Amino acid sequence: YRSRWLMHLALWSIPLPWIAAELGWIVAEYGRQPWAISEVLPTHLAVSSVSTGQLCFSLAGFVLFYTALLIVELYLIFKYARAGPSSLGTGRYQDETAAGTPYKDGGAAP
Repeated sequence: YRSRWLMHLALWSIPLPWIAAELGWIVAEYGRQPWAISEVLPTHLAVSSVSTGQLCFSLAGFVLFYTALLIVELYLIFKYARAGPSSLGTGRYQDETAAGTPYKDGGAAP
């Protein structure tokens, strides 16, 4: 665990499983041409009737939706990372009172 080059190698190898999966998919798709379904459906008959505009609109919708999810996720990650871990030895988080409730009035949850 003290070898600097090994740590760098481990860090840079994180995306390798995703790269391998994508490249495997690309090779498999390229290798089965000209068939969409082997020996059953040729690719020229498997073409969709969706227009370019519809495709771009659909793709833009997915990109916007997942971008919104990413923003919410990053906000929550940073919010809870800034709050820090629970206090050592007390078993409570920083916003909890001695009664163990995070509410300022000490009451039960609404």
